[in-house]
Amino acid sequence: MAVKINSLLEFLSEFKPASTCKCYHEVRTFRLLNNNLSDLHSDCIYIGKTSQLPSISPTVPTTFLLIKDSDTFAYDSLAPKCEYIYVEPSTDLNMLFNSVQDYFDNAMYVSECALKIMQLNKNTSTLQEVLDLGLELLGNPLLLVDVSLCFIAHAGGNTVINEPLWEWTLSKGYVTEEYVNSVMMDGLADERTYPQKPLLIWERVF
Repeated sequence: MAVKINSLLEFLSEFKPASTCKCYHEVRTFRLLNNNLSDLHSDCIYIGKTSQLPSISPTVPTTFLLIKDSDTFAYDSLAPKCEYIYVEPSTDLNMLFNSVQDYFDNAMYVSECALKIMQLNKNTSTLQEVLDLGLELLGNPLLLVDVSLCFIAHAGGNTVINEPLWEWTLSKGYVTEEYVNSVMMDGLADERTYPQKPLLIWERVF
């Protein structure tokens, strides 16, 4: 799984990162920097202090996320293809590393969720199973409506209480609470009767 550097920098905005490049490229992993590293990879972002830059300059384009505690002019001339991202000198290295790890963990979670949804979509034509997976992944009730706010299916809970979309819809008077409860109780009958119906139905307004 790869993450875009510019998206990572947005996540790290509290550290006020300043980059020497546009940072549109991607990396697949991250690692703490130390002086003894010799085998650097272009798909990794290295995190540390400028004083920890390896003594041997990288042979491939490399991205560094650095706390600037020393000048890097000499190193810049040795490794012109390297890309440096600097954060505030007072930054705590552990906090910076943990934040990068949080970003990668979140990106991995989103990727895994998307894969589960695509696999389920491939193997079922039942909207309820998709919503149930959404409830499992997100941990909060889900409601599916069409463009005219007609209720199609739901997952999680048996009431309309404490679910923002349901409460908003009811507050506008589009439907009654009795109608919503009716959908909750037997709105899935069609799926059981016609299991092969399309997963999504397109509606055109002329």
